[in-house]
Amino acid sequence: MYKIEPKYRGENKGHYTPGIISNGMLYISGQLSIDPDTRNVPDGGIEAHAKLALENVDRVLEEAGLNRNDVVQCRVYVSDIDQ
Repeated sequence: MYKIEPKYRGENKGHYTPGIISNGMLYISGQLSIDPDTRNVPDGGIEAHAKLALENVDRVLEEAGLNRNDVVQCRVYVSDIDQ
């Protein structure tokens, strides 16, 4: 098992590892719409939040030497189904 931990300028206060490689598969923990460098939440609606969360996924993928084309499954949770 290998930990995947991108270099963030801000302190990651979460009690988790951003990514884990086990048996050749990368598992990425839930990525929020919080900038990991500044710890700020974006201004704007669901679009801004979704964009930042996906950028956070990209950072973990990149650290593992992968990209979005390597993703097999992605679950998205929203607080309101209308979003």
